[in-house]
Amino acid sequence: MTPEQLLGWYLRNLRLNHGWTIDELSKKIGISRTYLNQIELGQRNCPIKVISKLASSFNLSVSNILDYSGYSKAVR
Repeated sequence: MTPEQLLGWYLRNLRLNHGWTIDELSKKIGISRTYLNQIELGQRNCPIKVISKLASSFNLSVSNILDYSGYSKAVR
């Protein structure tokens, strides 16, 4: 898996564990559904600004998201 796919997979699982649809989360953080879907599929890079909004939504820090997803290790 690419780092982007690891991050996307983790974010998707977080979203599903919170019981949110992709539409609900995209509205919460102010990005389009299509863009969030592409992030979850690992087809797009996720800017730190978006990661920060996602982290806030999940009550996590940015470093938690990057570490728990495996992204930090994958890009080293």
